[in-house]
Amino acid sequence: MSHRDFADDRRHPRVRLTHAVRLTFSNSPEETETHTANLSESGMFVANSSPPPIGTMVRFRIDFGAGGGNSHPEEIVQGYGHVVWVRFSSSRLDEPAGLGIEFGALNARSRSLLRARIYQALKEMSVETSSTFAAGG
Repeated sequence: MSHRDFADDRRHPRVRLTHAVRLTFSNSPEETETHTANLSESGMFVANSSPPPIGTMVRFRIDFGAGGGNSHPEEIVQGYGHVVWVRFSSSRLDEPAGLGIEFGALNARSRSLLRARIYQALKEMSVETSSTFAAGG
């Protein structure tokens, strides 16, 4: 399944949010630090120059706080998922190499924080869009 096909099957709205994320893949003991490119309630896309194969299980930790390991636990979303699609390269700057992760296990606190951040971003996008149209842009 290409990422274009997967994009058509989304269950939840996605928003462009860039936050630090730590990933540990089932095929490697190394932790990878990168950033989210977009998020939804059911998954995320993260930048990664050498994405693992589709189906790889991944443990993730998204830092909505200040980053650098100094965030409060209330600002961290962590859980497990699996790689559902990969992009190895693109000629477009807004389409970095990386991977789409579908969330599996998320505890209630993480799911609640994720949902709140996504809907806050959607609300802000709605206000920006309304302001643009009102201004004639």
